[in-house]
Amino acid sequence: MSDIISTVEAHLVDVLTQAVAGAGLRVQDLPGDWDDEMLRTLLTLAPCVLISFSGGQARRGATTAAIDGQWTLYVVTKHPSGQQARRRGNAMAIGAYEVVSRLVVPVLHNHLVPGVGTLSLTGIQDLYTGSVERQGLAVYGCTFVLPMSFEPQASAGLGDFATFVSSLDIPPHASSSTQSEWLQGNFTHGKPDASDTVNLPTS
Repeated sequence: MSDIISTVEAHLVDVLTQAVAGAGLRVQDLPGDWDDEMLRTLLTLAPCVLISFSGGQARRGATTAAIDGQWTLYVVTKHPSGQQARRRGNAMAIGAYEVVSRLVVPVLHNHLVPGVGTLSLTGIQDLYTGSVERQGLAVYGCTFVLPMSFEPQASAGLGDFATFVSSLDIPPHASSSTQSEWLQGNFTHGKPDASDTVNLPTS
């Protein structure tokens, strides 16, 4: 059983992957928070479009739990010739302006997410900072709003499972990227303080 956030995220990845086919762009969900470590990761991903669910405000007057969900599409490009080439592109590489104005905004504005609602563009932001410049990147954020309702599910709770594994770490990691790796079982930066595995009978 899939939740509405995962459903929308997967749909946006599919739609944009088709839209940018042949443009040499990678499309995926945002792998972590914006920090220096993430910017170094983006250097290996660029040029790319990253999808992030940023939460949303509750919808007034809604009879069920509902929000105006905010989805941000981060357009990231790189070029050794400087910021102008990263923004405008050239014969060697696509620029951020082209990705934003031809591939992201026209495709997603007024796009209907089946069974959920229609996306509406709310803003475009230049995310230039000194850290972005030092990494040789150009980053633009395109924000869309999507009405999202959280309907009660017919069957609540976790699905069936045979093995439960838990790993504990106190205090939390220094960066969200490191924590994300740790949660996926990569203990390069430190082993769990405690762990537990429970195998349930299956017959």
